[in-house]
Amino acid sequence: MEGARTEGRESTGHTSGRRIVDILRKKNDELTDTDLAHMRKGIGYVHRHLARPAGDVSETPWRYSLMSASGTSAGSSSTGGDDAVPSPR
Repeated sequence: MEGARTEGRESTGHTSGRRIVDILRKKNDELTDTDLAHMRKGIGYVHRHLARPAGDVSETPWRYSLMSASGTSAGSSSTGGDDAVPSPR
């Protein structure tokens, strides 16, 4: 759900977003368990991002939950998630 292009491929986030659009176009009786699991994963991702606490987030559980999320992004941590605190350049 989040990430820069790797070797010319579409980012993980864009791929997930396209899949979500496809799922939303399905009728309820066409949904699979895999579709529902993907939607739940997307909802969890959104909830984590919306739960940002006020103030300095550099040492918060919220920041570490984003850093441990699956996927890659530009400036991502070595764990493969998004780091909400950009490193100085």
